[in-house]
Amino acid sequence: MSTAPQAFISYGPPVSLDIARRVAAAAEAEARANGWPMVIAVMDSAANLVVLHKMDHAQTGSVEIAQAKARSSVRFKRPTRVFEEALAAGGLNLRLLATEGACPLEGGLPLMHEGRLVGAVGLRELSMSTETIAHAISRPAVARPSDSALSLLPVLTDGRTHAVIIVDDDYRILGLISQTDLLSAVARLLPKEDNAVPAVA
Repeated sequence: MSTAPQAFISYGPPVSLDIARRVAAAAEAEARANGWPMVIAVMDSAANLVVLHKMDHAQTGSVEIAQAKARSSVRFKRPTRVFEEALAAGGLNLRLLATEGACPLEGGLPLMHEGRLVGAVGLRELSMSTETIAHAISRPAVARPSDSALSLLPVLTDGRTHAVIIVDDDYRILGLISQTDLLSAVARLLPKEDNAVPAVA
């Protein structure tokens, strides 16, 4: 019986400084919304540091840890949560402790583009699981410049997404729409005060 060939993750071109900054901005927006002071490290597909962002009140020890998470995620092509869960299971998995460079702390997330790994982000100071962060980074919410403000309401009010990335037809990043931007845009669509219906006393 023949088996399907194993799918491999290939390294892609290194993530650019512009995109790395936007990834860090998306992570910071999520962190602020949840009250998580943390350090954000973004590395390219060669495990070179591109952006290091330390939020106020984040512990200084997290600077090295965030980089270790991102570096591990790039080198081993997987989230660092895989190592953490394997070690928690014990047994033969404890051999991972001898794997140089494998960070066994959750928070290292690969950055994928068109099926290839272009970098990774390392996050620190999380008091909750990283699913929400992964959703915002690995699967960013995107829109086109022609999309109306009202069409973004369902995305930016889902309780998880705090910013939408604006891209062109070639998926090049043009900008970022935050919840505050959306509220301002929607407010401009509302009737003027002189046309508003008076409130009933």
